[in-house]
Amino acid sequence: MHTLVGGGGQDGGYDALDYRKIKNGNAGPLGNYAILSVLPDKFARFLFEYHSCRFETLDLPTIPDDRSQFDVHGALEDDKVKQLEST
Repeated sequence: MHTLVGGGGQDGGYDALDYRKIKNGNAGPLGNYAILSVLPDKFARFLFEYHSCRFETLDLPTIPDDRSQFDVHGALEDDKVKQLEST
């Protein structure tokens, strides 16, 4: 189930972004924005940090309870980020 909220006072509406296109900064009818190319990586790292238990079958590193000596953002190798991006 998906719930959309917001939209602001400008009634801009909503649009779905294809992650395969935004890797190239392409937001389809919304235009091209180079900054979009980092979103798949950022989103994959967010999922790892806050929802890694949902992806146990991907053999991701275990996040310890005490994160003071653990670099969560640096823990994922690029190949694991790509696995998360494609799930």
